[in-house]
Amino acid sequence: MPTTIVVGAGWAGLSCAYELCKAGHTVTILEAAPQIGGRARTIKYGELLLDNGQHIGIGAYQQMRQLISDLGLQEQQLFKILPQQLTLHGNRNFSLRFADLPPPFNVLVGVIFKSDLPWSFKIQICKFAYQIKKIDFRLAVDCSILEFLTSYHQSAEIINGFWTPLAVAIMSTPVNKASAQVFLNVLRQVFDASNDNSNWLLPTVDLSSILPKHLAHYLQQSGSHIECNQLANMIQINSHNSVTVHTGNSKWHAEHIVLAIPPWQAKNMLQPFSELQANYNALNFFKFEAITTLYYIFDQPIQLPYPLVGILNATCQWIFDRGINGQHNVLSAIITGLQHANGTAGSDLQNQVFQEILRHFPLLPQPIACKIICEKRAAFSCDVAIQRYRPTPSTAIKNLWLSGDYLQTGLPATLEGALLSGRETARALLNISPRSNQNC
Repeated sequence: MPTTIVVGAGWAGLSCAYELCKAGHTVTILEAAPQIGGRARTIKYGELLLDNGQHIGIGAYQQMRQLISDLGLQEQQLFKILPQQLTLHGNRNFSLRFADLPPPFNVLVGVIFKSDLPWSFKIQICKFAYQIKKIDFRLAVDCSILEFLTSYHQSAEIINGFWTPLAVAIMSTPVNKASAQVFLNVLRQVFDASNDNSNWLLPTVDLSSILPKHLAHYLQQSGSHIECNQLANMIQINSHNSVTVHTGNSKWHAEHIVLAIPPWQAKNMLQPFSELQANYNALNFFKFEAITTLYYIFDQPIQLPYPLVGILNATCQWIFDRGINGQHNVLSAIITGLQHANGTAGSDLQNQVFQEILRHFPLLPQPIACKIICEKRAAFSCDVAIQRYRPTPSTAIKNLWLSGDYLQTGLPATLEGALLSGRETARALLNISPRSNQNC
């Protein structure tokens, strides 16, 4: 059976290993951390299981939904599926709920009849929806989201009060830098396909229980291996079409290797190989955005009017009612961007954010504890400039491959992008590697 080493047990690495195993490869996954999941994993805080970031899904996540189906899982047991609704609190509060109609009428009817947006907003959104549909969600030349919205005559008020919180949630990148074309790619998936593509998929279980632990179980039952606490520190390409990966005092051998690790780690692995200089140089251009999650714990159940609420003109952009996860006494607040979290002491940050939340929800009790989780490089900056450097799975070395949400998937840094990149890497590898007749 063909053999492959996958370095990294994040969502991309697990997705890649799954596809390879289905095709007859024996896969060994080497993970540096003590647990799988990468940057979308679960941690324990007292008696609570908390995610290292507040990840959510949408109905347009077709790769994730297909994997859930393939593994024999039920979406309804993993997610609370809700018609997409945007609830934003600022100087004035807005709410928009999509109608139960085929696209694009779900958006248009939702904006006009199922929202309390000002009429000036309604007209601009409907006109914008018509215009991006007319250009088939494609730009002749990419530009920032801010430039794009301004060129389509979206006012500063609607950009700041509607498009910016939505774009930051999707792109994890400030609108003055984020790629408008990638933003349009996501809007096409959400607004230009089946109606359920626009649904929220809000996890009712911890992140590890959505896919990672099920993929790991499948791999292990199929004869593949996941080895945690194995930090890969060197790759050796052998003359007989095989590779060796060094981890501490151990050596691992296979025919192929997939680096399913973030760009800053991948480039260190590529640096010794002169033939990979172009790949190494491209990875140098990647920049990253921090995402900080504050989990407020209360001594009594709390409830927001909707499970996720946007907060305008505040330190945090979104707050989540964790009651959907069965944690009825927990509220989480999300801060995207280094500029907010840098230089702010933990207690000062948690007090500042909670006071901002109280302006909109003054009846909330005082929290009894707060857990702050900051992923300093949670997402690659999906800006205009980086699009030309996003790599494909293959490299100049025929049995060395890349995988991760930063690959040229057309999507920003999302769970769907990670899963999609894993599948595409596996397919590229399988195209040059004969499939075994024996299935895992």
